[in-house]
Amino acid sequence: MIIYFSGTGNSRFVAERLAASLKDEMFNAAPAMRAKKGVHFKNGGTFIFVSPVYAAAPPLVFMDFLRHCRFPEGSRAYFVMTCASGMGAAPDYCEKCALEKGLIYCGTAKIDMPQNILCILKLARRQTIGIRLPRLCLR
Repeated sequence: MIIYFSGTGNSRFVAERLAASLKDEMFNAAPAMRAKKGVHFKNGGTFIFVSPVYAAAPPLVFMDFLRHCRFPEGSRAYFVMTCASGMGAAPDYCEKCALEKGLIYCGTAKIDMPQNILCILKLARRQTIGIRLPRLCLR
């Protein structure tokens, strides 16, 4: 099961690619996050959590959502972060969250995406975007 939160569409894009490649289900966390409701995921096995990195960490609202969810004990947890360059302390937050939920933490990976927070960051150059997106689409 791929559980994702996407503020701008980058993380949704990655979640869709993972779901297609792994032939797995996707769960959009945003509606449950808005309703401030956790979800009881009954089928165990492997969970892949996909989200952006905001200020060197996964979004607090996404982590709070995961803390209110229930997962089968002993399921594996992988985290995939979409970011412009670095993950900062995101792996530490992800590992802590997984352990709190009784999940087996299997690691955190990053996918470089174009910068798209226009209000606080300079945009990536067109050449950089042209390099990052094709690499992602070929994986």
